[in-house]
Amino acid sequence: MEAARWYGWGTYYRADMQEKLRLEYEQFNERYGRNHRYILKLTCRHCRQTFYCKNYLARYCSLDCKRGAYLAARKARRKAQRQKVCLVCGKPFEAKRKDAVYCGGGCKQSKYREALRLNVSPLVRKQETVTV
Repeated sequence: MEAARWYGWGTYYRADMQEKLRLEYEQFNERYGRNHRYILKLTCRHCRQTFYCKNYLARYCSLDCKRGAYLAARKARRKAQRQKVCLVCGKPFEAKRKDAVYCGGGCKQSKYREALRLNVSPLVRKQETVTV
């Protein structure tokens, strides 16, 4: 009997391993009339391609699909983080940076001018502290 070889974590993604698992799965179905207990026929969550695997937790047919799904989810998550509402005018906008608060330079400037009207200018405060 031949000893089992370790090919690494990505062995189920290889085309020759997929073919071997598919044949074993189909032969088992023909012989016993039911699905194989350990080899599973799954559908990739990213590309919707059918693949065979012994790991019931597998979700993707290849490492490329796994990376592609992660990148797509990250892109959607970041886009959702950039959907903001301007503090001055109240209009929704898509921020270029995730820490943006205003929709543009006009709203930013009006908020700055409003702060100057309500408070003492930072330069005036500095001069007062120096003279006292």
